[in-house]
Amino acid sequence: MDAVTVKASEYRDACTIQQYTDDQNPNTGELSYDDAAWPTEAETMCKFEQLSGRDYVLAQQSGYVANHRVELRFRPGIRPRLTRLIVKGIKLYVAHANNVGNRNVKLEVLCPSEDMVV
Repeated sequence: MDAVTVKASEYRDACTIQQYTDDQNPNTGELSYDDAAWPTEAETMCKFEQLSGRDYVLAQQSGYVANHRVELRFRPGIRPRLTRLIVKGIKLYVAHANNVGNRNVKLEVLCPSEDMVV
């Protein structure tokens, strides 16, 4: 049985977690990407990387549009489309959050950057 662990030394990038608060457009269901609609919920450290070509293709085959992976300590409330992460000044919109090993220790989040979303 593999133990899921989090090494603090791997988390070198500051990450701001924001949750969407405004109502969605009732006709289209689209979100507003105005910064006022995304207040900061928390700041933490994470491991941030751009997806390799192979991982990018695998994400697309799984139905996710993503070009970045963010790994952080588990926290509830990270929801696709309604959570945004800001790492190194890049706005990332959560497409998929994986609770690694279902142990509530580590999250692996796939995200498209703002230029892929809007």
